[in-house]
Amino acid sequence: MKRIFLILFILALAVPGWGANSYMGIWGSDYVERPDVQYDGILREIPTTATSTYPRLRDMGKGRDDNAVLYSGQMLDFDGTNDVVAVGDISASCKSLEITIDPASTTEGIIQLASGVSVEIDGGTVTVTGLANETVYVNGVAGTTVAAEPTVIAITFDAVSCSDVQIGYDGTAYLDGLIGNVKLWTETLTATDAAYSYANPETPAYSGPGTSLVEADLEGWWLLIEGVDTTAYDWSGNSNTGTLTDFTVPGAWTNADSLSSPFIPQTALMAWALKTSNSACVPIDTADSTNFLRTYDDLNWNGRSYADCGNGADVNPSTGMFLEFSGKLPGNFTSTSWIIDKIAAYRFGVTTSNGLYIYIYISSAAKAVSVTELGTDYEHHFIVSYEPIGHTLRLYSNALLIKETDATGNIDTNANHLFLDGSRNGEFTLGLFKLTINSEAQSLISGGASTVEKLYLKWASKKGIDNSLCLCMGDSITTGWPNLLTNTRPESFIASVHGGGTLVYTIEPAFVSDLAARKYNSCILGGGLGDILAARDPDIILAALDSEVLYADSVGVAVVACLGLTPFKNYTTWSSEKQALLEEYNTKLIAYCTTNGLLYVDMYSALDTDSDDELDATYDSGDGLHPNDAGKIKIAETIKTAMGAE
Repeated sequence: MKRIFLILFILALAVPGWGANSYMGIWGSDYVERPDVQYDGILREIPTTATSTYPRLRDMGKGRDDNAVLYSGQMLDFDGTNDVVAVGDISASCKSLEITIDPASTTEGIIQLASGVSVEIDGGTVTVTGLANETVYVNGVAGTTVAAEPTVIAITFDAVSCSDVQIGYDGTAYLDGLIGNVKLWTETLTATDAAYSYANPETPAYSGPGTSLVEADLEGWWLLIEGVDTTAYDWSGNSNTGTLTDFTVPGAWTNADSLSSPFIPQTALMAWALKTSNSACVPIDTADSTNFLRTYDDLNWNGRSYADCGNGADVNPSTGMFLEFSGKLPGNFTSTSWIIDKIAAYRFGVTTSNGLYIYIYISSAAKAVSVTELGTDYEHHFIVSYEPIGHTLRLYSNALLIKETDATGNIDTNANHLFLDGSRNGEFTLGLFKLTINSEAQSLISGGASTVEKLYLKWASKKGIDNSLCLCMGDSITTGWPNLLTNTRPESFIASVHGGGTLVYTIEPAFVSDLAARKYNSCILGGGLGDILAARDPDIILAALDSEVLYADSVGVAVVACLGLTPFKNYTTWSSEKQALLEEYNTKLIAYCTTNGLLYVDMYSALDTDSDDELDATYDSGDGLHPNDAGKIKIAETIKTAMGAE
C-alpha cells in the first residue's frame, strides 16, 4: 500500500517553513513539487445521513466563529515494509499520546516514543512496551480493542522521555495502513479530554470545556496531511517536524479512497473570515485584510467534502443578496448536486448536463434561474444577485447577464447552516466565494452591470486571463454564439451585432466607437458577408478589416481571431459571381492572417461539412444564410477549438 492522502490547504494561511509572504493554497505560486511528493486539496467525506444538522466542528480553538470549517478524510498511508515518519528527540517528558489509525490488520506496529518504549496492536488489542500505569481509550471510551478500521487511540502513562519518536514503526514492526492526527502531551488527558478529542478531531483537547490542559501542554502535533517535500509539519508550534522516510513511489501524495469514519482528522480552517459586518466566508489575504486572496487558489472538492459556514447573521440575507463565486465543473455529476446550500433559503447546484441552477426561497416558494451546458474545460466566474426592491433574481456568468426572473418578497431565514458542499456526486473546484447581504448587497446591486464587470475583470486578472473582455464584431451571423462561448470559456464575449450591415460601411466604423465605450482587452473580428451580397471587391473588404486590426493594435486591444465568411448558396440573392467573391475573400483573409500572425477561423468548412457550398441543413435557420441554434453552437465550438489550439 503506497498511497499518501494529503491535505486540505488553507486558502490564505501563512505556514511555518514557507516564506514570510507565502500562503498555502492549491497549486499556488509557492507550491513545491517532487516526483514522489505531490499535493491535492481533497477534503472530508460527508456522512451518508448528512442533513441540515450536519455535525459542526469547532474552529481549532482560536475563538473565532466566522470561519468555514473544512472537513477532511485524509491521512498518511504507510506500506508496512519500511515507511516511517522520523521525528526523533523532541526533548520533552511525555504523559499522553493520541493517534488515529486505519490498520490493514489487527496486528501492526504503531509508534515508538523512545528506544524500548512503543505502542502496537497485537491481535486486535492495544499493547504498550516500556510504559507504566497506562490507561487506553479507543474511540473516546476506555478500552483496548481495535479492529482493522479507522480508530482513534488515546493513551495516558507515567512520564517518559520522548527521545526517539518514530511514527509508523514500533522499533520492531512497521504499520501497514493509515496514520493521522498524532499528538504528544506533557500532561495527562482525562477521560473527558479523550472523549472530547475523539468527538472534535480538528480541535486539540485544550479547547474542551472544563479541561485543565493548556496549549503549551501540546508538545507535538503531526496531522500527516501536509508538508513540503519530505517534511511533515508539527502543528503544535514547537518545530518538531517529521521526515518522511522511504516514501519513494512516484505519485505517493495522491487522492485518498473514500473514508467513511466521521472521526478522521480534519486539517484546519479555511482562512475565510468576515471582511465586513455583512459578508461571510470571504477569502482574504492575511497580509492585507482589505484584499481578496491574491492568487484565487482553488480548493478541489472530491464529492465527499464540505465546508460549514454556520448560521450567523452574515449568511442570512433578507433584504438583498449579492454572491460572487467561481469554479470549474468536471462534467461527471450523476444527479443534481448542491455546491452552495442553505436549505430552504438559497441553493445553487449543478445538473447532470452541467447546468447551473440558482434557487432562492420566498415564503417557502422556490424562485429559480438557470443556465445549461456550461463548459467543463475552464473555470467560470458567477454572480448571483437578488433585490426585493426591484423584485429581480439575476445570474451573471463572466460578466454577462445570463438569466433573470421576477421574485417578490424577502428571502426566507431559518436555522440551517450554509454549506459549501463540494457536491456529493462529482469533483469540482471552488475558487472565490464572497457573500454580501442586505444594505451592502443593495449597494453593489445598484452599481448594475458596471459593478459586475469590474468584479469579473478583477477575478480574470488574478487568474491570468489576458483576453478576459472580448468584443465580437460582426453582422447578423454574430448573433447568439458569443454567449455560448462565454459559457464554455473563461473569457467574457460581448457581441456587437450589425444586422444587414457591411464591414466597409457599418462594422468597421462601429468598431472604433465600441472600443471607446468599454474597456475591452481583446476582440474577434467578423463580418463581410453583407459586402459580398453587395458584390464588393474583396480587397476593399479586407482593407476595412485591416483598419480594425491596426486600430485595435494602437489602443492595446488584442485581436484573438478573424472569422472566415460562411456559406450562403441557398440564399435568395446568391450567384456564382458572389460565390467567387466569397472564396477570394476567404483565401486572402487566410494569407493576411498568416502574414500578420493572427488566428484564422474556418467558419465555411464548419457549416458546410459536405463541401457543396451550402449551409448544412442541420445548421440552416431556413433562409440558406443565417445559422439556427445548432449552427450557433457549431460556430462557438469551432472558435473555441481554434482558440484552444492557438
